[in-house]
Amino acid sequence: MPKQKDEYHIGFIREVKQDKGYGFIVADGDDERRDIFFTYHNIKRWYTRTMPPAGKVVRFQLVPAGVKGKNDRAVNVEVLG
Repeated sequence: MPKQKDEYHIGFIREVKQDKGYGFIVADGDDERRDIFFTYHNIKRWYTRTMPPAGKVVRFQLVPAGVKGKNDRAVNVEVLG
């Protein structure tokens, strides 16, 4: 999986914890299907108070583990479909 923050990646939302305001994305092409953490606050132009449902295709930037937290994080998440 690429580790560049400036690049955008495509993936899909694997799981959402609606009541907690976070979820996990799996990047396209990641054979290991590693979870990438994201929160409601990292979603761009999502104008509802609910999280997007699992299965939605997203575009995102990646912040590698260790920069902030122990897991990879998605920022600037855009819901595509």
